[in-house]
Amino acid sequence: MPHKRKDSPFWWISYTDASGRRVRESSGSVDRAEASALESRKRSQAWEEKSWGRSPDRTFEEVMVEFLRDREVSPATASRDKDSIRRLKAHFSGLAIQEISAIHVRDYIRSRKNGSIGRKAGDSTVAKELRLFSSAIRWCNVQLEWQLPNPLTGRIPADTEGRERWLSPAEARAFLAATRTQHRAPHMPDVAELTLTTAMRPSEVLRLTWNRVDLAHRLIWFASPNSKNRKVATIPLNDSAIAVLERRHAVAREWGLSPSHVIFNRQGAAIGSIKKGFKIACQRAEIEDFRPHDLRHTAASWLAQAGCSAPHIQQLLRHSDARSTSRYMHLNTDHVRGSADQLGGIFEGVG
Repeated sequence: MPHKRKDSPFWWISYTDASGRRVRESSGSVDRAEASALESRKRSQAWEEKSWGRSPDRTFEEVMVEFLRDREVSPATASRDKDSIRRLKAHFSGLAIQEISAIHVRDYIRSRKNGSIGRKAGDSTVAKELRLFSSAIRWCNVQLEWQLPNPLTGRIPADTEGRERWLSPAEARAFLAATRTQHRAPHMPDVAELTLTTAMRPSEVLRLTWNRVDLAHRLIWFASPNSKNRKVATIPLNDSAIAVLERRHAVAREWGLSPSHVIFNRQGAAIGSIKKGFKIACQRAEIEDFRPHDLRHTAASWLAQAGCSAPHIQQLLRHSDARSTSRYMHLNTDHVRGSADQLGGIFEGVG
């Protein structure tokens, strides 16, 4: 029967595997009934494998528990993965991987797009969720030698082009002015300005702690746990970003606080979300279809328009894949302007 351990919030199960080895492991569940069902399934699978030489079925839950057990990702990625797994579980829960067919996958895609599971999602979001599931199956096959079929192969929708929404300088001025009218969210202007002047993710700004800010050398550094792609990185600070950080120091002194985070409330605690304040600012500035992460898109778009090279933008935004940067480069026309002028000269000769 499942049992509890003082060092774990989950129920633990025990069974004898096909080789006769006694196994004690976490069920990955806080629900005793679910853990008991998993224990019974493990015992049954071990018996079938020993008696008939049959590879045991593995459920969606089993695959995900094993995949996530040793997975190391940034807090932002972990949060996003948690949301993806919750939606995947709503559709694939209890199914053995061997039972999942093309129909199951198509139904999931349809349900995500029409809003039957969570909010309506586009191809890119659905593709990310299914790629996570596919990665979990591949990991189990390589690391645990489970020899599972991968029902996602060839059935993940192609990504549509990434979201392209950024503010013009005039819109940005209106947006920042709107953030300054929010007395209940006095941190909003600093979050917006620091995002726009560093091209950091808004979530990174909210999690930024003072021990990672080096004003003397004008940089912010990211250790692997702080970075989305788990890489060490630094972000140089310009005068505008320095001004925001100095303003945060001044606010802390004014409020008599010694906060660990750059963005904090009147009690000195970190701010968890800016969704409400962001929405109010957009409404007051009459800006539509704009999300917090679009501030980072705006910074990248401004860099491309200013003629900044793709490698430099990639380095500043800390993109692991150059394809993530290439989405902005159509805004940089400096490298083709000479060719366009030359084409105009050819046309004049023809005309």
